[in-house]
Amino acid sequence: MPGGFVGEHPNGNRTISHAATSVTGFVGRTRRSAVREPISCASFADFERQCGGLWVDSELGYAVHHYFLNGGEQAVICRVVDQISTTTATLDYNGDGGLVLAAADPGAWGNNLSVTVDVGTPGTVLATDDVDSFHLTIDEVDPVVEAADGYEPAVSTRESHPNVSIDPTSSRYVVTRLAQHSALARV
Repeated sequence: MPGGFVGEHPNGNRTISHAATSVTGFVGRTRRSAVREPISCASFADFERQCGGLWVDSELGYAVHHYFLNGGEQAVICRVVDQISTTTATLDYNGDGGLVLAAADPGAWGNNLSVTVDVGTPGTVLATDDVDSFHLTIDEVDPVVEAADGYEPAVSTRESHPNVSIDPTSSRYVVTRLAQHSALARV
C-alpha cells in the first residue's frame, strides 16, 4: 500500500518463559520424613539425609537412587505411610512428671533413637543463670549394624543440644530448640 507503514504496538502479551522439565516426583514409603508433605532433594545424599536412604521394605529409595545415578538433577519426594504411629519416650526431669519426647516423624525408625540427658557431670559447663538447664544428646542407632559384645551400637546420626531449659520463658526452651534445630525429635 503506498504511503503506509507497519508498526508494532505492545498488547501486554508476553512470551512463555523457560520452565525446568527435569524435576521428577516420587510418592511412596520411606524410612522417615514428614508425611504427605513434598520435600525437594538435589542428590541421593540429600535423599538419604532427609528420608533415610535405601530401605528393603520399599522400592522408592531404589528408584530415587537410580534416578540420580542416571543424571537426575532434582526429585520431589512425598512420603505416605500405612499407619501413623510415632515413637515416644518420657524423661522425668527433677521428678516433675517429665518431658515426652517423640520422634520427629512417624515410623519404626523412631525405635532406633537414644536420648541422653546430662545435668552437670564433670567437664560440662551449664548456664549459671538457669538452674533448669541441661544438655540433651539424641542418637540414631544404625539398625543394620549389630552391636558386638562390649561395643556400643553404631550411631548414624548424633544431635547435641547444649544448655536447653525446661523454663518456657528461657531463650533455650527445649520445646522451641528441638522444633527449630532437631531433625530427630520433638517435645
